[in-house]
Amino acid sequence: MSSSQVCVFGTSSDPPTSLLGHAGIVSYLASTGLFSSLIVVPVYRHMFETKRDRATAHGESSSFAHKLAMCELQFSSLGTDTCSVTVSDVERRIFNEKAVRQSDPASIRVGTLDLLTNLTSATPLADFHICLGADSYRDLATGKWFGGLAIR
Repeated sequence: MSSSQVCVFGTSSDPPTSLLGHAGIVSYLASTGLFSSLIVVPVYRHMFETKRDRATAHGESSSFAHKLAMCELQFSSLGTDTCSVTVSDVERRIFNEKAVRQSDPASIRVGTLDLLTNLTSATPLADFHICLGADSYRDLATGKWFGGLAIR
């Protein structure tokens, strides 16, 4: 049995941008024929505090529900005949699962490894791939990601 090829596109998307930005990346990935599905995962709470601060320094960041709705409007129609595009709140669900086990919500971190572990356990026959922007790739390559070496 062949496995499905799934691309995960994690994004701050606050707000999601047009075909010259986020939507262009999603549209391109869906059109390559490499993936049977693409999952857009808006960031629930940024892993790095400095990036959380930067998001709010330029104005109030959107509520997650609003960000999720904006992403659904921007990305859900970008699927093709061979590649579906969905927007997922999986990062929020993982955060909430961790919150049940931890007493300090401020210390909760949800990383890419958590995300891939969750998705893999839910869909064990899929091969997952991640799409990174330049800033995220730099952080991964310089060892800033928790569990980054386990992501291959």
